[in-house]
Amino acid sequence: MAEENGGLVAHFFYSHYEPSWLTASSLFSSYIKQLIGHIAKFAQIWPIEIVSSIKRLYGSQRATPNFNTMIKEIFLPLTQLVSSVTFLVDGLDECELKEVVTVLSTFNAVIEQPGVKVLISGREVLNVTNAIAVSIRINISGDENRDDIGKFIDFRITEKMRERQITRSVDLLDQIKVTLYQEAKQM
Repeated sequence: MAEENGGLVAHFFYSHYEPSWLTASSLFSSYIKQLIGHIAKFAQIWPIEIVSSIKRLYGSQRATPNFNTMIKEIFLPLTQLVSSVTFLVDGLDECELKEVVTVLSTFNAVIEQPGVKVLISGREVLNVTNAIAVSIRINISGDENRDDIGKFIDFRITEKMRERQITRSVDLLDQIKVTLYQEAKQM
């Protein structure tokens, strides 16, 4: 049973401000909820095995789901119900190494399914290309994007000034741009 209207882009952003969420379970639980929401728009009949697993693992009398059970009984079967899905994750490098390894090994299994794509954004320490053989690495650095960053800052300031005046001082406006540019270079 595949949906009839386009694929899903499921996303998750790890942040060190939310340390309890820096787990593989948090990532894939979020994806499960996004998959369920997307599939519910199109599905007339749900496979009974998935419904049973969802009720057992997430229902009112639930037990805390084991990660492997969650992946095997819910996440992987749900991905098979969509014709295409792209999973985006940013900030994976914020997680402990054990969690990173779990996420990457799970993605390694998931991408074997037709119609599944994964985009992992993070620092080079993740070393995704070693963990997922079919992956490619795209480097984006501030040095290579300096002009783009400057154009973006100018665009956003101009856009905001259409809404309301930021300042009458040209010097202050220039200082704001310089500060934003310097902060962007440190990211």
